[in-house]
Amino acid sequence: MAPTTPDKTANTGCFASFGLLPPEIRIKIWHYSIPAPRLVAIRSPYHGKQQALLPTSLADVLASCYDDSTTERISWRSDTTPPALLHVNAEARHEALKYYRLALGVEGSKPQIYIDFERDTLFFGNAELEGRCNSLWGSTPDLKFARRLAIVPEGAWRVLRWWRDLDLDSLRELVFVHGSETLDFTAPLPPLLEDAAALEQEDVDEAEEDARAKDEDEDGDMDSKDRVVVAAEEVLEDTAETLAELSKQEVSEGSRATIPELAIRSPASTTPMVPKARPEPPRRRRSEEIDAAAIKRQQDARDELATLMMALPTLWSKEPRFTTATFQTPVSLVSAQV
Repeated sequence: MAPTTPDKTANTGCFASFGLLPPEIRIKIWHYSIPAPRLVAIRSPYHGKQQALLPTSLADVLASCYDDSTTERISWRSDTTPPALLHVNAEARHEALKYYRLALGVEGSKPQIYIDFERDTLFFGNAELEGRCNSLWGSTPDLKFARRLAIVPEGAWRVLRWWRDLDLDSLRELVFVHGSETLDFTAPLPPLLEDAAALEQEDVDEAEEDARAKDEDEDGDMDSKDRVVVAAEEVLEDTAETLAELSKQEVSEGSRATIPELAIRSPASTTPMVPKARPEPPRRRRSEEIDAAAIKRQQDARDELATLMMALPTLWSKEPRFTTATFQTPVSLVSAQV
């Protein structure tokens, strides 16, 4: 028998007839495949090069605010993976470009980062703390399209001082991010968890845990009832055997046992059925500690922003929403800490 040629399309997971679908359906599928809102981590164009020393005094900070000596035209960079839809085919790319565009090029340089300004959150991380980036903030006109901006509190002044020049009034949300000092911005970042969302999730977790505990209590009550029923049935069986034995004795001896005697002669003994103590369900370690930490972060952010508003010539035509956030701790680390 001649050898058969294996079917190259078998078990590939490909829908070979996709191109035969009407264009309207294909376009709907492409739009359905648009990624969820992303956290786009922006890093300094000087990343990997010799970094300038951070200012160590207020005088250094004020001096660096107006140090525009850097004239090299470079561009912000990002290791956030571009949307895959941009690389499927021409039709998919055409639809994806309705959402994403190359942005954040410094004046005179080519932009390199695909961003959906309506949905993505821009996180500049520790680039805000780099003195060499001072001239870049005022030379990045695309910042005026940002709707969600995540910044570290220590470097907020570097960004907000350009508010009026860059027309940042389109900003809808300003997120103060804590705990980013140890992150590797060349690797995928963990999810950014806003404190408000974290507290809401904590309430949901506690409600689910209470519901599970209630179900376990009901199951425990049912187990106790079942044990009582079984014990009662055993007592009745023992009593029936005793009565049968006494009836035989009455026939042979002509004696008659009274009810109290039956109770005395009955070998059945009942032991109080005490439900076994059920251990407390394990509760997740958080609650008051997490609530207190979130409240402190929010208060610190408000104080930081109030100070900036007094020091910088920034006026809100429409005040954005303020919140604080931390990066979600990997489950493995949480388990190790517990």
